[in-house]
Amino acid sequence: MWVNGKKTGDYDEVRSLFLTADGTKVVHPASRGGVQFMVVGDAKGKDWVHVGDPVFPREGASVAYAARAGEKKVCIVAGDRESEMFEEVGMPVFSPDGKTVAFRARSGSSWHVVVGGKKSEPFHEVWSPVFNRDGKKVAFGARRDKELWWIAADVP
Repeated sequence: MWVNGKKTGDYDEVRSLFLTADGTKVVHPASRGGVQFMVVGDAKGKDWVHVGDPVFPREGASVAYAARAGEKKVCIVAGDRESEMFEEVGMPVFSPDGKTVAFRARSGSSWHVVVGGKKSEPFHEVWSPVFNRDGKKVAFGARRDKELWWIAADVP
Protein backbone atom coordinates (compact mmCIF):
# COMPACT_ATOMS: atom_id res chain seq x y z
CA MET A 1 0.00 0.00 0.00
CA TRP A 2 1.18 3.51 -0.81
CA VAL A 3 0.25 6.67 1.12
CA ASN A 4 1.29 10.08 -0.24
CA GLY A 5 3.90 8.48 -2.48
CA LYS A 6 5.44 6.40 0.33
CA LYS A 7 5.16 2.61 0.58
CA THR A 8 3.72 1.72 4.00
CA GLY A 9 3.49 -2.04 3.76
CA ASP A 10 2.32 -5.14 1.93
CA TYR A 11 -1.06 -6.36 3.15
CA ASP A 12 -3.48 -9.09 2.14
CA GLU A 13 -6.38 -6.73 2.88
CA VAL A 14 -7.01 -3.14 3.92
CA ARG A 15 -10.61 -2.60 5.09
CA SER A 16 -11.10 1.17 5.20
CA LEU A 17 -8.99 4.31 5.38
CA PHE A 18 -9.36 6.89 8.13
CA LEU A 19 -7.53 10.08 9.09
CA THR A 20 -6.57 11.11 12.60
CA ALA A 21 -8.53 14.11 13.86
CA ASP A 22 -5.60 16.43 13.17
CA GLY A 23 -5.22 15.01 9.65
CA THR A 24 -1.56 14.05 10.13
CA LYS A 25 -1.85 10.25 9.84
CA VAL A 26 -3.70 7.74 7.70
CA VAL A 27 -5.13 4.93 9.86
CA HIS A 28 -6.44 1.59 8.63
CA PRO A 29 -7.19 -1.93 9.81
CA ALA A 30 -5.24 -4.42 7.72
CA SER A 31 -4.42 -8.12 7.58
CA ARG A 32 -1.57 -10.30 6.46
CA GLY A 33 -1.05 -14.01 6.92
CA GLY A 34 -4.34 -14.57 8.76
CA VAL A 35 -3.79 -11.92 11.46
CA GLN A 36 -5.21 -8.42 11.71
CA PHE A 37 -3.61 -5.24 13.00
CA MET A 38 -4.05 -1.49 12.98
CA VAL A 39 -1.71 0.69 10.97
CA VAL A 40 -1.29 4.28 12.19
CA GLY A 41 0.79 6.34 9.78
CA ASP A 42 3.53 3.93 8.81
CA ALA A 43 3.55 2.07 12.17
CA LYS A 44 2.07 -1.44 12.21
CA GLY A 45 0.35 -2.36 15.47
CA LYS A 46 0.27 -5.65 17.35
CA ASP A 47 -1.17 -8.79 15.70
CA TRP A 48 -4.73 -9.73 16.73
CA VAL A 49 -7.41 -12.20 15.67
CA HIS A 50 -9.61 -9.21 14.77
CA VAL A 51 -9.47 -5.41 15.04
CA GLY A 52 -12.47 -3.09 14.89
CA ASP A 53 -12.64 0.24 13.13
CA PRO A 54 -10.71 3.04 14.85
CA VAL A 55 -12.27 5.95 16.72
CA PHE A 56 -10.66 9.33 17.30
CA PRO A 57 -10.90 12.25 19.72
CA ARG A 58 -12.06 15.63 18.42
CA GLU A 59 -8.45 16.83 18.13
CA GLY A 60 -5.00 15.30 17.91
CA ALA A 61 -3.59 12.07 16.56
CA SER A 62 -4.90 9.58 19.17
CA VAL A 63 -6.58 6.34 18.07
CA ALA A 64 -8.61 3.72 19.95
CA TYR A 65 -10.16 0.45 18.76
CA ALA A 66 -11.43 -2.93 19.91
CA ALA A 67 -9.05 -5.87 19.44
CA ARG A 68 -9.82 -9.57 19.82
CA ALA A 69 -7.09 -11.93 21.05
CA GLY A 70 -9.25 -15.07 20.96
CA GLU A 71 -12.64 -16.38 21.97
CA LYS A 72 -13.91 -14.40 24.97
CA LYS A 73 -10.77 -12.25 24.98
CA VAL A 74 -11.26 -8.73 23.69
CA CYS A 75 -9.85 -5.41 24.83
CA ILE A 76 -9.69 -1.75 23.89
CA VAL A 77 -6.39 -0.49 22.54
CA ALA A 78 -5.80 3.25 23.00
CA GLY A 79 -2.45 4.43 21.73
CA ASP A 80 0.10 1.99 23.15
CA ARG A 81 -2.10 0.91 26.09
CA GLU A 82 -4.37 -2.14 26.21
CA SER A 83 -7.27 -2.53 28.62
CA GLU A 84 -7.78 -5.74 30.53
CA MET A 85 -9.42 -8.55 28.59
CA PHE A 86 -13.20 -8.94 28.56
CA GLU A 87 -15.67 -11.20 26.79
CA GLU A 88 -17.28 -8.28 24.98
CA VAL A 89 -16.64 -4.54 24.66
CA GLY A 90 -18.54 -1.62 23.18
CA MET A 91 -17.22 1.16 20.99
CA PRO A 92 -14.71 3.32 22.86
CA VAL A 93 -15.31 7.07 23.28
CA PHE A 94 -12.77 9.78 24.03
CA SER A 95 -13.13 12.56 26.57
CA PRO A 96 -13.25 16.05 25.02
CA ASP A 97 -9.53 16.60 25.69
CA GLY A 98 -8.69 13.22 24.10
CA LYS A 99 -6.81 11.96 27.17
CA THR A 100 -9.34 9.52 28.63
CA VAL A 101 -11.13 6.59 26.95
CA ALA A 102 -14.40 5.08 28.19
CA PHE A 103 -16.28 1.99 27.01
CA ARG A 104 -18.71 -0.66 28.17
CA ALA A 105 -17.43 -4.17 28.82
CA ARG A 106 -18.80 -7.58 29.80
CA SER A 107 -17.23 -10.36 31.87
CA GLY A 108 -19.53 -13.33 32.38
CA SER A 109 -23.00 -11.92 33.06
CA SER A 110 -21.70 -8.64 34.50
CA TRP A 111 -21.42 -5.41 32.56
CA HIS A 112 -19.20 -2.48 33.57
CA VAL A 113 -18.30 0.91 32.21
CA VAL A 114 -14.54 1.34 32.10
CA VAL A 115 -13.22 4.90 32.32
CA GLY A 116 -9.51 5.58 32.20
CA GLY A 117 -8.83 1.92 33.04
CA LYS A 118 -11.13 1.83 36.11
CA LYS A 119 -14.23 -0.41 36.09
CA SER A 120 -17.59 0.61 37.49
CA GLU A 121 -19.49 -1.68 39.80
CA PRO A 122 -21.17 -4.61 37.99
CA PHE A 123 -24.61 -4.35 36.40
CA HIS A 124 -26.79 -6.64 34.30
CA GLU A 125 -26.70 -4.13 31.46
CA VAL A 126 -25.01 -0.79 30.75
CA TRP A 127 -25.40 1.80 28.01
CA SER A 128 -22.58 3.60 26.27
CA PRO A 129 -20.85 6.25 28.36
CA VAL A 130 -20.78 9.97 27.50
CA PHE A 131 -18.51 12.71 28.80
CA ASN A 132 -19.62 16.19 29.80
CA ARG A 133 -18.18 19.17 27.88
CA ASP A 134 -15.11 19.67 30.09
CA GLY A 135 -14.42 15.91 30.37
CA LYS A 136 -14.44 15.87 34.17
CA LYS A 137 -17.60 13.73 34.42
CA VAL A 138 -18.81 10.65 32.62
CA ALA A 139 -22.42 9.46 32.59
CA PHE A 140 -24.11 6.21 31.64
CA GLY A 141 -27.32 4.27 32.15
CA ALA A 142 -27.37 0.86 33.77
CA ARG A 143 -29.81 -1.86 34.78
CA ARG A 144 -29.61 -4.12 37.81
CA ASP A 145 -32.49 -6.59 37.92
CA LYS A 146 -35.56 -4.39 37.30
CA GLU A 147 -33.95 -1.17 38.54
CA LEU A 148 -32.67 1.46 36.13
CA TRP A 149 -29.74 3.57 37.25
CA TRP A 150 -28.46 6.85 35.78
CA ILE A 151 -24.90 7.44 36.93
CA ALA A 152 -22.75 10.55 36.64
CA ALA A 153 -19.27 10.05 38.07
CA ASP A 154 -16.00 11.93 38.26
CA VAL A 155 -13.40 10.90 35.69
CA PRO A 156 -10.44 9.25 37.46
